[in-house]
Amino acid sequence: MALRRADELYDRYFGPWYMPERPQLHPGTRPDIEEVLLEPGQHIGVLQPLDPQQRRIPREKVQDMLGAFLQDGERLLKQKPPLTRDWIAAIDTWATKETVAAILAKSAPMNFSNPYLILCCEFGAGVGDVICQSRPTAQWIYDWPYWDSAVFDLNRKVRFPVFHWVVKRMTELGSEESLASKVDAAIAFLDEEPSSPDASDIVSSDSSES
Repeated sequence: MALRRADELYDRYFGPWYMPERPQLHPGTRPDIEEVLLEPGQHIGVLQPLDPQQRRIPREKVQDMLGAFLQDGERLLKQKPPLTRDWIAAIDTWATKETVAAILAKSAPMNFSNPYLILCCEFGAGVGDVICQSRPTAQWIYDWPYWDSAVFDLNRKVRFPVFHWVVKRMTELGSEESLASKVDAAIAFLDEEPSSPDASDIVSSDSSES
C-alpha cells in the first residue's frame, strides 16, 4: 500500500484527540526544530504551556511511553537496556515501508490505543530521553496532548518536537530518513556555540508540510 504523508497521518491518527480546551494549534506535524524567544534573565517557566499541576499527567504519560518503549524495544528491536542511541538506530532498521504499512493496516484512527499512535509515542519518548541523557541542558517541556511535549535546550533556546519526528519517520518519505542521524544532528547542534544558529542538518524533507 502507498503510505500517506506525515501531515495527513498526523491529522488522521492524532488530530481526533485534541480537546476544545486544548485545540490543535498547528496543522499536521510541527517543524523539526523550533526557536524559542526568551529574554535575558527570563525564567524558563514562561515557556511552560501548562501550570505545575497540569504538567503531572503529560509527564506521567511520557514516562509511561518510555517504559513501554523499553519493553517493546527488547521485543521488536532486539535491544537490551540501558537505552542508548543504538535503540534509535534500531527503529530505523525496523521501520521499513512494509512494516509501517502493516501497522497502519491494523490501526483504527478512532481507537486511542491503535498501534500506530502508540508506537509513535513510545518511539518519541525514547528519542527525547536519548537527547536528554546526552546533554544535561536538554529537558522536557510538557504539554497536552502529551505528544505535543518537546525537548527544550536552554543554552540554544530551541525546542525539538520529537514525537513529530517519529510521525515523519513512519511514512513513505520518512522511510528514507534516519531518526538516529536526526538525533546526532540535534546533539551536534546543541554542542555548537550559540553564534552558529544553522540547524539545517536537523530539518527533514517533510518539514515543508509543517
